[in-house]
Amino acid sequence: MRRLFTVFSTGWPGLALLLLRGVFGIALVIDSSGYLRGLNTPLSGWLTGGVGMAAGGMLLLGLLTPVAGSVAGIGILGVWLSWLPRSVPSLFRSPTEVLFSLLILQTIVLVGPGAFSIDARLFGRREIIIPDLDSSPR
Repeated sequence: MRRLFTVFSTGWPGLALLLLRGVFGIALVIDSSGYLRGLNTPLSGWLTGGVGMAAGGMLLLGLLTPVAGSVAGIGILGVWLSWLPRSVPSLFRSPTEVLFSLLILQTIVLVGPGAFSIDARLFGRREIIIPDLDSSPR
């Protein structure tokens, strides 16, 4: 699991990654909620909306960020290519919006979640204390 993450940026870069994940996660949750509003929504719409809500929530929290970003990217591409049903209204209608969304998700996946995430707490830096062999009792 550790191989999914490269660096957990701290300071201003970490804050920028938090904002990037937060804004995109909120947009994904809002867009996915459009699938779950209708009473006559088909099963594929409920599944698409549920997976989108889960991916958006995971991006917001910074939990398994590379996986959530990849799932969200595949979902957005699938909706744009009409493989999956489209919500009404949709935030990802035009090719420009889809391209920007995919580039943002690619940035999040490749750079990582940052220090302000659950991933950083679970898989982040650890301090290893190696005891001094000369001072140990024999």
